[in-house]
Formats: sequence, structure tokens, C-alpha cells
Amino acid sequence: MVKTLKDHQIFAIECMNYSPQLGIFYQPGCGKTAIALTWLLESLKKGLIKDALVICPASLVPNWAKDIDDFTDFDHVTAEDVKLLQEKVTIRSFQKTYATLKHTVHHRDGTEEVIRRRKLSPDVDKFWGAIIIDESQSIGRHDSQQTKTALTLSHLTHYRYLLSGTPISGSTKAGADYAKMYGQMLFLHPGLWNNWGEFCGKYVEKRGYFKQIEKYREEPLKKLLDDNSISMRLEDCCDLPEITETWIPCPLVEKKIYYDMMYARTEKYPLDFKAGGVQFTKMLQTCSGHLKTDDGLWTLKTSKDQALTDILTGTDDSVVVFCTYTASVDRCYEVAKKAGRNPVIFDGRSTTATWKDFQDGTYDTIILQWQAGGAGLNLQISHTLVVYEPTFTSEKWEQGRDRIKRINQKHKMRYIYLYTPDTNEEFVYANVSCGITITDELIFGWLDQHM
Repeated sequence: MVKTLKDHQIFAIECMNYSPQLGIFYQPGCGKTAIALTWLLESLKKGLIKDALVICPASLVPNWAKDIDDFTDFDHVTAEDVKLLQEKVTIRSFQKTYATLKHTVHHRDGTEEVIRRRKLSPDVDKFWGAIIIDESQSIGRHDSQQTKTALTLSHLTHYRYLLSGTPISGSTKAGADYAKMYGQMLFLHPGLWNNWGEFCGKYVEKRGYFKQIEKYREEPLKKLLDDNSISMRLEDCCDLPEITETWIPCPLVEKKIYYDMMYARTEKYPLDFKAGGVQFTKMLQTCSGHLKTDDGLWTLKTSKDQALTDILTGTDDSVVVFCTYTASVDRCYEVAKKAGRNPVIFDGRSTTATWKDFQDGTYDTIILQWQAGGAGLNLQISHTLVVYEPTFTSEKWEQGRDRIKRINQKHKMRYIYLYTPDTNEEFVYANVSCGITITDELIFGWLDQHM
């Protein structure tokens, strides 16, 4: 099927032509990759740039390569255009943009100390025609290596663009978490602030006893964002099919183990609770039918197995399933096979982009981990998404849900959530589904209230 750029995509390209440093903060599914590739192609053909560097999460490197290979699907692109992009556009993950150098220092007392320093990789450390950072929220916070790398890269080109559907993290006690704006805005404008302290002095209204941010000055931050980016909601640029959401209660089966974890009764278990966060996590694992111990993985019972089986056997649609834990990914894979499905896994262990085979129709079920499959994947072949267990991060929650909510989605979409009533899993769902990331403060608050 021949594709044509839509009005909101053409508008973004015009903005890129006008502004050499810009954030394209369109909601996932709005076709940001096609926008970027069209601008790169036009700029290369005009002689405006000679080459370009695209930086993205490691899991999305194959996506960009495939999108370039398939770019002839658009009516304005020829085979020669694709060849030009393949030759002139370099795609790298953040991890591949810098190298770690080790230097041994010999002290007078005879001891040695290994000092590690990071610098740009040789194939990246040069002047580029343009640099585009996809999923730019992955630049991270002010002290991350990605922020330092982005600031260094900003001096290597005039044309700098950010692509993200969620440039700002979800809600916290301080409201929307604007911390990730620091690195993103510095990439666009390196002289905007001299350091993190200057940013906080200008945009942080209140700090706590331990200097944690409790309140931002939101109005100037929103203005900063508006002045340096364009945004678009998917609902505003295309007619989306109807969305239905179903919450399926899956009663807790392993109650004794769950409450043993809750009250830290670990005498019979090869576990050592050194922090409340571990305790909280073990309770969640019990809800999903496993327990990771110091002696290995314990397989437990969970009513989620039957709920997932009923979903998979009750539809002919391709199905996307999201999990948090590796053990849950493997469990869902086996459940899908027993249900007569042809499943595939895409998680942190995957060495190939198996999601492509799902999108191409080779498999009818894909089991994803939030961390690996929560951003950048186009899975609109499916219109049924099952959440086997929730993520802690509201940003990943929104990104993951948007995998089937794409610009080319033509079918009514179903979101199905499997939750364990009267447990901490229900608490996690209640928060992340409202845009609130689960923090240590929330975890300890819940434990204090229920113990």
C-alpha cells in the first residue's frame, strides 16, 4: 500500500526547515520517523547536509534500518532515494556513541589505580551534517552519561533535532517530572545553562530536606518547552478507531507466600530482605506465579494463566502481551503455546528484532518486556494488547500502550489488564495508569500502611 505524508507530518518538516534546533514531541504513533527521514532526504538532495547521525535506544537501531529500507512505501520516495539514505545516514545506539578508556595510575606507595574515562567513539567524533536523537527522553537526568554525550554531540552539528512522544516523565510528588528536560534542552541549546544548579535555581520552586525536588515552576518550564518544540496528539491528527479497556481480576492463589513476603517471614525461604523495595518486588512476583530466590526460581500458581489462556483462545487477532519479569515472559510464552498460538519473545535477551516477524505476520502472539518493547515498535498488526503485569514507570506504561495505537491502525483496539485484587499489584496499576511513577517513597508508604 502506497503511503502519503499527512498534514501534521508536512507541518513538522516545514518547522524543521525553519528551525535548525527543534524538538518533535509528537505522541507515539504520529509517524515521527517518516518526518525525520523525509527531512534528511530532502536536505541531502538539496546539499544542505552531507551526512547525518541518528541516535536511539539499542532496541530501535534495527527499526530505523528497516524504516529506511521500506521508505519506498511512501509516494515521494524512489529506490535511489533509499540508497542515498542508506549511504549517508549512520544509526547508533547511545551505548555505541562513546568508548570507555582505562588508564592505570601508579602511586608512589606501589599501589595501582585504574581510572575509567569515557569519550566519543572514533566513528562518531566528527562534524555531522545533522544529528537526530530518537526517544530523546532516554538522554536521562543531569548526571547521566547520555546527558554528557548529548552535550558533546551538540557541538558537532548545526542541525539538531529531538524525537519523543514522552519528553517529560510522569507525575511525581513534585507534579510532572521535568528533570529530563535539562539534557534535552542542552542538546538543542548548549549555552542555555552552565550546570544543573543553575537550572534548579531558575526552575525549581521547592526542595525537601535531602534536596529532593518537591515543586517545579511549571509555567516557565512549559514556555521553554513550547518555545523549542512542536507537539501533537494522535487523536488530533487522525481518526482513531474506538478503544475499549477491560480489567480482569485474577485472585491471589499463593496467599501464604505472598503474606510471608509482606511480613518478611523469610525463615523458610532462601531470601535476604535488605530493603523494602525487594520485599515489595517479591510480593509482585508471587502475584504473577514465580519467586526469584537466592537458590533459583520457584514456580508458583497464579490465576493469570487461565485468564491469559481465555483471551488467547477467544480471539483470532494477533495479540501483544506485556510483562515486567523475565520469568513472566517465559511463562506467558508457554501459556500461548499451550493455547495453540504461535508466539515469539522480544525482551532484553533478544539478539534479533523478532518483533518484525510478528508485525509481518509470521507469529500471532508477541511477549514483550516493558524495558525492551515499550518504545518505538510499530505493532499495529494487532489490535489486542494484554498487560500481564504492570511496569513501575508511567512513561513506559504510556509508551507500551501506544505500540498498537498507531497512525495506520484501522481496527477497534482492546486493552486488557490482568490484576490481582487486594495486593500491592493493584496499587501499582492504580498509580501508573494515572501517570504516577512508582518511587521508593510510594513503596515504603504502602508498606507502612499495610503492615
